[in-house]
Amino acid sequence: MTTVEHPRAGDGPGVPPAVVDVNGEHRTVDEDGRFEVDDEAWLRGFADRHGVDSSELVHEEDGPPNANAPFDPSEFTVDELRDEVDDVDDPDALEALRAHEQHQKDRETAVDAIDARLDELSADEESEA
Repeated sequence: MTTVEHPRAGDGPGVPPAVVDVNGEHRTVDEDGRFEVDDEAWLRGFADRHGVDSSELVHEEDGPPNANAPFDPSEFTVDELRDEVDDVDDPDALEALRAHEQHQKDRETAVDAIDARLDELSADEESEA
């Protein structure tokens, strides 16, 4: 999802609505005039109706909070993710995966799998010291 700032928020003219209809789904507009959109074509049309470029409305785009994530954990089931995480030996990459998972699907079992791998690496590091 992309977080979008309504053109009437902040310094824009008027006050943004409390809700925006995105293809039949009502999206709540927060106190800062922001709401989430998952349809790029809808966003372009919305921007056109308000006389602005869609890039001016984007507040935050999808993606991992940390670019060090070696892959997108949301593309895997939890069982598949466990297998993928077992191949990751870099704690920073695992932290990035954890942040990405929490930012996207936020599955407790997926976060637990990543944490378990971090614990394994930490234990390995301690036994080598």
